[in-house]
Amino acid sequence: AVFRVAEWLHSAGYYVAIPPMHLHEPGENPMDYVDSGDLFITRDDKPRMRVEVKGLTATFTDAMDWPYQDPFVSNKAAVERADGEVAAYISVSADMNHIIIIRADTKEHWYVHKTIPRTTGIPEEFYVCPIEHVIFKDITRKKEP
Repeated sequence: AVFRVAEWLHSAGYYVAIPPMHLHEPGENPMDYVDSGDLFITRDDKPRMRVEVKGLTATFTDAMDWPYQDPFVSNKAAVERADGEVAAYISVSADMNHIIIIRADTKEHWYVHKTIPRTTGIPEEFYVCPIEHVIFKDITRKKEP
């Protein structure tokens, strides 16, 4: 998902940097492997922006076929750890053809939702963004992000 978003942003004229990924072994402390961002973009001498990317198991094209109530932004602790450094959170459709963009400047509309992710089985809090503040994009076309 990260590389697909990077390709789309690059085709739109952004310089894109993808930091190396490090996986932890079972039993190791995952906090020792917290990264500083999925990718970084810049264009036209503007400041570098951090973008977080998540791949979804669901397929969507727009708000009409979005399969959930409101999109998750990210884990609440991760958002707070980033301390305002993230410009946008992007979630990628399973078919890699569409994305949602949740811009950081919509944070005043976010709310907290508690759930148990199937990946960890541990209760967590997530920030969620109301769907009306989300941008849907078709990334099969070379459009301006």
